[in-house]
Amino acid sequence: VMFETYCGTMLGLLEHAEVRPEIVYGKPERKTVDHFVISPEAVVLVEEKSARPTRATRLGEPAGDDDTANKLGNAYDQIERTAQMIRDGHPAVASIPSDRPLIGLVVTLEPFHLVNTDLFYGDVLRKPSIPTTIASSHELEGAVASLRGAPDVGRRLLDALGTKGPGGARISDACDGLADAPNPLLDEAWERFSQPLSDLAAAIDP
Repeated sequence: VMFETYCGTMLGLLEHAEVRPEIVYGKPERKTVDHFVISPEAVVLVEEKSARPTRATRLGEPAGDDDTANKLGNAYDQIERTAQMIRDGHPAVASIPSDRPLIGLVVTLEPFHLVNTDLFYGDVLRKPSIPTTIASSHELEGAVASLRGAPDVGRRLLDALGTKGPGGARISDACDGLADAPNPLLDEAWERFSQPLSDLAAAIDP
């Protein structure tokens, strides 16, 4: 839950897109993806997983494939279910626009390198029926900082994540042509963290 909240706060930096939280529906209770990023050009279905790659995955060993498929496959399944609900006109998601392209985005706590490439993971992961990209939290932090004030953020996300080249889609591609920008949430967090150290240093050496 904490990671979902963190990612939702990051997504909330986007000034020209509306970010909505997950929708709870049905009995027994079920949930959609964690966040919807809505723009005139597209709707991004975002599922967050506080997942870390195992040692086997980091070393590129075959034993890591099952763990990766389990952790990220669940996120893919959630995106697919929510996309199907929107296409079917399910009443639980009636407030989510169904007249524009759908894109999937999985955000992980740590990076799963090369996971977006078919060469290495094409036969490992069950892909949703909509274009879906996996990005680490670090990638998300950098992307939203640059995209924060972009009026065409929806078009940028659609162009970057809606198609996939041989090397896989990357959320950073949505920032092409934009200047690098600091992330205000990270700057604020660093200020809070470092202030006690600054106060201590000033007290020792006024």
